[in-house]
Amino acid sequence: MKIETKFSLQKRSEKEKINQDAIAISPDERIFAIADGISSAGFSEFWSPLVVKKFIEKPFVSDLDEQKLKDWLEDIRKEWSSEIDQHQSHEQTDQANELIMEMTREGGGSTTFLGMIIQKKKKKYQKLQLFGIGDTNMFLIRNNRIKEKFPITSVESFTDQTIGLRSIDNASQKIPELKEFNTKRGDIVILATDALAKWIFKSANLGQKPWNDLVKKKNNIQNFIEKLRDAKKIDDDDTTCIIIRI
Repeated sequence: MKIETKFSLQKRSEKEKINQDAIAISPDERIFAIADGISSAGFSEFWSPLVVKKFIEKPFVSDLDEQKLKDWLEDIRKEWSSEIDQHQSHEQTDQANELIMEMTREGGGSTTFLGMIIQKKKKKYQKLQLFGIGDTNMFLIRNNRIKEKFPITSVESFTDQTIGLRSIDNASQKIPELKEFNTKRGDIVILATDALAKWIFKSANLGQKPWNDLVKKKNNIQNFIEKLRDAKKIDDDDTTCIIIRI
C-alpha cells in the first residue's frame, strides 16, 4: 500500500488564511480522515480539525448509534467551545460584532466527514471500512474505472444543503453511514472533499480518467488545481484529497 498524494488547498477567494477543510492520517497509515467545514455554520474551521484528529485517535465502531456518537463528540465539543473562547478574547470587535459572533457560536459549527480504516489483509482482498456523512466522498478505482463510490453516488446528488457532524448537541444530528468494500492489489482509493469529488464525477462521466491527472501532477498540485479553477472546471472552494494505491 502506498499514499500517492495528499493535499489540502485553501479556496482562492478567502481573504484570510482560513481553510475549513481538514485532513489526518494515522502513523501506521491505516486510518484516514478528511472533513469539510460547512461555511454556513459558525467557526467550522475550528471544528473540522478536531473531528479528523479524534477519528485517528479513536475511530468509530461498527455499531455506532446516537448515544455512542454523542459520547464520541462530547470531549471535542468542549474543546471547540474552549477554542472559540480563546479566539473571541483575542478579537477586537465592537458590540454589534460581538453579538453577531455570539449568535454564530450558538448555532454551532458543522463539518462533512469521511473516515476510512484499512483492515488487515485477508487472502487476496483487503477490506475498507468507511464512515461518511455529507458530501465528502470516496472513489474506488479498479482497472482505470470507478468501481465504487460513497456516500454520494452521482454528481446530481450534490446540493447546497449538506449535512454534517455538529459542534453542539442537536436532536437532528445524523449518524454517519457505514459501508465496507473489498479491495485488491493495484486498486486506487480516493478520498476527496466536494469540489474535487464533483470534478471527478463529471470527468468520469465524459470518459476521462481524472485520478491519473491527480497522480501525474502531484508534485505541482496547487498549480493544477488553480488551472482547473481558472477553467471553471472546479468550484473555488477548499480542496482536500488523499489518494492511496492498494
